[in-house]
Amino acid sequence: MTTCKILLLLPKKFPVNLYCTNFLQNHLVARNKQKHSKIHWKTLNMLIKFKCKNKEYRYACLVLSAENNEIQVQGLRSSNKEKTQFVIKENDTFTISQDDIAERLPQPNILWKKRVITYDFPESLDVFEK
Repeated sequence: MTTCKILLLLPKKFPVNLYCTNFLQNHLVARNKQKHSKIHWKTLNMLIKFKCKNKEYRYACLVLSAENNEIQVQGLRSSNKEKTQFVIKENDTFTISQDDIAERLPQPNILWKKRVITYDFPESLDVFEK
């Protein structure tokens, strides 16, 4: 059985911690824990962690959809040695559970490089890809 942990990437307008009570009522709790606002899953990116045998793989992903406690994601692959820029990895979509969410990541800049959309993070991500 493969297990995974997910690091969320939330838009800058959500400087908050994740609060999960019910998948259909996903909320973000503001640092003062008084205001709630819905998660817009289509604007999220995440870093997921897979454990296979004695190795742990970590991949950056985009959220495609979220329904009934299942999150459909599109895999990204690093495009530079520093692991700060990522591009979409074709035909790499899979389903993960909301329970696997671990933490939030910094917001990337979205660039258009060589006819490809590139997600440029301000710092290196801790990814370990096959």
